[in-house]
Amino acid sequence: SPFFKHGLSKFFRTERQNITVTAKYQNWRKVVFERDNYICQKCGQRGGILQTDHIKSFALYPKLRFEISNGRTLCVQCHKKTPNYGYKAVLVEEVMSYGQI
Repeated sequence: SPFFKHGLSKFFRTERQNITVTAKYQNWRKVVFERDNYICQKCGQRGGILQTDHIKSFALYPKLRFEISNGRTLCVQCHKKTPNYGYKAVLVEEVMSYGQI
């Protein structure tokens, strides 16, 4: 079925998963890739498996989610090295809010 979304309905997906399927997010991603000419901004890899990265965390800065200047193109290896890859930034923020850092 064209409505099958990997077994997840919009009610069971995370907020991020619901946002990343929108036309607004897809357009943001396309514009970032085009601006960076499909080149990793860290190592210079052209093509291959590239991802868009939010410079300021997607989770912590919701107002910046669709700002072109808050995005950059990175290869998978470089993206994994960023401080906000996955949930790293959220975990650091939680620890900091408890005064442990």
